[in-house]
Amino acid sequence: RGCRVNANFTSTNVLIGPALATGRLTLVTNAMAREVTLDKAGRASGVAYVDKTTGSDQHVRAKVVVLAASALETARLLLNSKSSAFPNGLANGSGTVGKYITDTTGTDVGGFIPKM
Repeated sequence: RGCRVNANFTSTNVLIGPALATGRLTLVTNAMAREVTLDKAGRASGVAYVDKTTGSDQHVRAKVVVLAASALETARLLLNSKSSAFPNGLANGSGTVGKYITDTTGTDVGGFIPKM
């Protein structure tokens, strides 16, 4: 969508296609990530999420978990990811996750000006 040569980078037009082509990616839609889950060694091992169509709690396991959900959502997920090893949330030993947060927002507007 948009740029035919993928010069305008977005994950959907540059990363998803090649990842799906490997046959090793499962794309879960209508999912709201709730927290990063950890294995017994305290390493990220999956993601717990809510299926937005049914409201049911779900979990997916992974060898690698990449948390790249924008500034606000990444902070929310880290703070929700509490355990005995991370009682204040994952990667929040300093207590500053989400404290000094900034984000960039934007919008597109289009219009039509009739010939004068």
